[in-house]
Amino acid sequence: MDVGIGLPNAVRGVDRSGIVDWARRAEESGFSSLGTIDRMAYPNYESLISLAAAAAVTERIRLVTDILIAPLRKNTALLAKQAATIDNLSEGRLTLGLAVGGRENDFEASGADFKSRGATFDSQLAELNEVWAGDTVGPKAANGKRPGLLIGGSADVAYRRAAEHADGWTMGGGTPDMFKEALGKLTRRGARPAATASRARWCCSTSRWATTPSAWWRRTSATTTRSSATMPSRSWTRQPRTR
Repeated sequence: MDVGIGLPNAVRGVDRSGIVDWARRAEESGFSSLGTIDRMAYPNYESLISLAAAAAVTERIRLVTDILIAPLRKNTALLAKQAATIDNLSEGRLTLGLAVGGRENDFEASGADFKSRGATFDSQLAELNEVWAGDTVGPKAANGKRPGLLIGGSADVAYRRAAEHADGWTMGGGTPDMFKEALGKLTRRGARPAATASRARWCCSTSRWATTPSAWWRRTSATTTRSSATMPSRSWTRQPRTR
């Protein structure tokens, strides 16, 4: 089991120390990943830029958008280039979690159409993979192909997108039974059976304590019980076939 922690880019009051120092401490403490939450109509740090800053001060910890609202970024080729750049510079540490989003004011702020966001997302997934596979827009991802790709969402169409386009699926929150049910839906959509080809990954996202990162860190490090500052999420990821 991998245990990650949220990078508090979407917490009010967080400043440079809540991104740069937090990333360093997360890596030093042995967390497997840093995850960002995405918004547009909100006073948060932008997700990809926050992960780029985190990548510059770390060497091992993975960088995850959980999730990035893809239809807000209408220039899909630019999104592909930004993601590949972070993945290349971080030596393959980026996992790009994408979803359609659900807040109309985010779409109003970005000039994107809320009602057609699902169709837009489908087109983007196809284009992202085309851009990453081609030679026109660079750089290449660290593996020469593409960053790790997850799809978020609980509607049936999200499972279809994950099976067709991505390496896996992510759930923003819920119970183990809900996660088990989702894995069944993924398998029916053509994803390989969870028992032989996937893993569950716990992540932690932050709450109001992240507005004072040092105090929050001491608080959560000093107790062995789960504090109110953590919230679980899970993701399913395809694994390579083994002989």
